[in-house]
Amino acid sequence: MKIAFYLFLAIGVLITPAATARANDALINAVSYEKFGQDLPISVRPLDNSDINLALQKTIEDSLRAKGYTVLDNAGLVFSFDTENESGAWSNAGDRQLIELKNQDGTPHSNNPEVRLNLFNSSRGGVFNPGRPGTSQVTPTIYRLNATLENSANGQRLWEGWTKAELGLADEATLSRAMVPILLNALGKTIRQKKTSLY
Repeated sequence: MKIAFYLFLAIGVLITPAATARANDALINAVSYEKFGQDLPISVRPLDNSDINLALQKTIEDSLRAKGYTVLDNAGLVFSFDTENESGAWSNAGDRQLIELKNQDGTPHSNNPEVRLNLFNSSRGGVFNPGRPGTSQVTPTIYRLNATLENSANGQRLWEGWTKAELGLADEATLSRAMVPILLNALGKTIRQKKTSLY
């Protein structure tokens, strides 16, 4: 009876869902070099043609139109952008084995399968001890959206901005879309290390 209790306890530990986390805050930086009028048309260009960036191009164009800008394919102002990951080092749970399954030869006409509940093992861990520790988390993965606004006639940079956030369990496409309003609200402004909510 006790073995059955510990077996159910061990299975419960294995199937309990991990707590989820998501990136809720982003950091925005922007530098304005030269004033420009909102009446001037803007072209939006991704610096690479990944699927995420092509979808993000349309999101940026729609957002600029909603803010009153005219968006054209070949305009005097060019809004260029790219996305990047700064990979982090993540922790793991270490080596912990709660249940062992074995199938040993028995008589010539049968096999005797065994299920062993590992209560305590100094190296591999068990129900009552964690075993060997895993790798400690060093840094989270950071996702970043960079943008510049330039005069297409002379190449003069009028503005640049970037926003970044921990990727967490959010996917890149979702995080990119959430970053667009933050970045466009900073268009034409100078902002230093401002923390803002993504969602």
